[in-house]
Formats: sequence, C-alpha cells, structure tokens
Amino acid sequence: MKYTKKPLSCKEQIELLVSRNLSIPNKVQAEKILSRISYYRLSAYFLPFQKNKDIFNSGVSFDDIKNLYTFDHKFRMLIFEALKIIEIAVRTNITYHFSHKYGVFSYNEKNNFSEYFNGFELWFKKIEEEANRSNEDFVKHFKTKYTEEKHLPIWMITEIMSFGSLSQMYKGMKKEDKKRNLCNL
Repeated sequence: MKYTKKPLSCKEQIELLVSRNLSIPNKVQAEKILSRISYYRLSAYFLPFQKNKDIFNSGVSFDDIKNLYTFDHKFRMLIFEALKIIEIAVRTNITYHFSHKYGVFSYNEKNNFSEYFNGFELWFKKIEEEANRSNEDFVKHFKTKYTEEKHLPIWMITEIMSFGSLSQMYKGMKKEDKKRNLCNL
C-alpha cells in the first residue's frame, strides 16, 4: 500500500477534527495550540475520547484533549525530576564507594568487577569513547594539566558516562559492592 496522506494546515486539521465530532468552541486558540503541539503528537491523546477510531465520543471538546496532554506533560516533568535526583545519587554512591575501595582509576581494572562481567572490555571501550568525545571543561582541564594520566578519575568518568554505561557498570559490579551501594541510596 502506498502512503498518500498529504500535510494539512492547522485550519484543515481543525476542520478534520470537527468532522470527527470534536467540539472546538475556540478555533483560534486551537489553531495556536496545533502550531505548538503537532497534530500527530496530540493524536495519541485522542484515543481515550474515542470508542470508534476517528470518531470522538459525544460531548468531547478540544479542551479535554489539551487538558489531558497538559496533565501528562506535567506528570512527566515530575517523574523526570525525581529520576534525575535518583540518577545523581546512584552516580555519587558508585563513585564514592569505588574510589575508596579500589582507587581513583579503579574502573579500568577488570578484577575490580564481578567475574561474571563478560562485557567488561566492550563497556570500558565505550566509556573511553565517551570520555574522548566529551567537551566538558573539567575534562579538557584534566587532560591539559595531567598529561601523564591515561584515564580520567572515576568521579569524572561517572559524570560523563551515559546512564546506559552507568547501569552496565552497576550490573558488572561485585555482589558485595552492589549491596553496599544500594544501602546508601
């Protein structure tokens, strides 16, 4: 099947919604909203208001959809803020424990991790690539000042590594180190 849909202007999108039984008392405001939030993104919020595809339930208004979108947006922002706090705590805890137990450059030694961490070499290569790509001022400063060091200290590497790399690090840690880190969160 060939894709034949053509782009619609905001006015045409509103006409389409009205033809699908959506009440839009303030078309000017709806047009402004559709110019900031794409029809496609907003269309996911249509579903709870439709028993049949592309036909809105009786009495549903554009404001109902906008309000659901706004609620979802605010809820996501609260979740992201909480996750940010947790992520920073995890980074801090791993850094503190690892640096004190194993040393400043301890993350580059496989024997500091579980014997079951089979992907250590790939993980280490990835975080080295992340370190080399980093444009953070503290990384540039360290590399300029400490020219004899091949690696960044753990407190720098855990700040620039992706959350995926951090979770791989945690997964590869020894069981007793994981327990120690979980207790401090």
